[in-house]
Amino acid sequence: MASTLVAFLLAASSIIPAAQANPVSSTNGSLERPSSSVAQCVPYTIPISITSQNLVFNFTQFKNDLDVAYIITEITRKDSNVTFHPVSGIKNVTTTYSISGTFCSPKKPSGNGREKTVLLATHGIGYDGRYWDSAYKPQEYSFVEAVVKEGYSVFYYDRLGTGKSQVVSGYTNQASIQIEILASLATLIRSGKYTGPIGTPKSLVLVGHSFGTYTSNAVLIKYPKLADAAVLTGIAYAPTNNQPNLFLAALGLRIAAQHDPRKYSSFDTGYVGFVDIAAHVTTFFKAPSYELDAVLYAHSIAAPAAITEFLTITGSPVAPAFGGPVQVTTGEFDYAFCGGECYSSFAQQPLKDIYPKSRLIDSFVHPGAGHGVNFGKNATGFYGGITAFLGKAGF
Repeated sequence: MASTLVAFLLAASSIIPAAQANPVSSTNGSLERPSSSVAQCVPYTIPISITSQNLVFNFTQFKNDLDVAYIITEITRKDSNVTFHPVSGIKNVTTTYSISGTFCSPKKPSGNGREKTVLLATHGIGYDGRYWDSAYKPQEYSFVEAVVKEGYSVFYYDRLGTGKSQVVSGYTNQASIQIEILASLATLIRSGKYTGPIGTPKSLVLVGHSFGTYTSNAVLIKYPKLADAAVLTGIAYAPTNNQPNLFLAALGLRIAAQHDPRKYSSFDTGYVGFVDIAAHVTTFFKAPSYELDAVLYAHSIAAPAAITEFLTITGSPVAPAFGGPVQVTTGEFDYAFCGGECYSSFAQQPLKDIYPKSRLIDSFVHPGAGHGVNFGKNATGFYGGITAFLGKAGF
């Protein structure tokens, strides 16, 4: 963030044409996109009123990065379940949040009605909603372009605390809030709101990456009738010893507002991000299966996360009542959930126990990619695996 090296690398991301990196609204409310785009997109600012059951934390707010380092060591030590008790209580909170989202559908519907299937995409920690719609080489890296080309529609959004969505304290922003926001968005989209020209959708598919997969899966658990299917990326459901803690330590988290006050002056010290681009690459990419310019773009859109988001990724993944199709997938070298090698992890996944009522369970490992699959080489091949699953599932 603050180093000369990172400043140089961020500046290097100016290789991306300005019109693509910063899409603007046209006079009719749609988003301007490259002429080669197959998608027509409409931006929305959506008030979301929810009640969530939130944890109350009792640790001291950070003054500097040394405080962050202390908390990370407390979280990741092997006996943290005995030594680290950051929660003092639970309370119900009712609040209205402002969420920024974008709905994209085919410019020219295929005629098979696929545009009536909406993929509701939730990004993970480390990015904002642009994870799904890369402005750098969109024909190669944009999830939106790939799935809209196959006829589907996509609604993606900036999670609370990222992008153009409302920023709340990094000491209160947590998974329970994000789960209820996603559930509310799913309800609104199913009813035909915020779906642009297609009207009321026929089907809704939850799509997540990493923390976005966690929140999507939590919706399947709590509200099993809200979605018709789920595509869960950047995840593996197999024991990997202490791997999530190793991943958290490798991020090298630092206080975003102190390292880049120009971008994050409105964020309190509870928001933390990659220490530098090397930490980003270590945790999200795998050499040589990435393009340097794609990494530079990914780092330019990196977003800090609330420390309490990391502290609230808990609970069983089992969705006992969800009956729709489920796909679980990630990159071959996902460091976050597979310890850097996913084939053996996927071979051990108890997916039938996690989704006992699902009518179709599918999983695959995308060769060469790391945790940030959308920015790895052959991302279009990864997206092809997703759309093939959707077709097999009847969408």
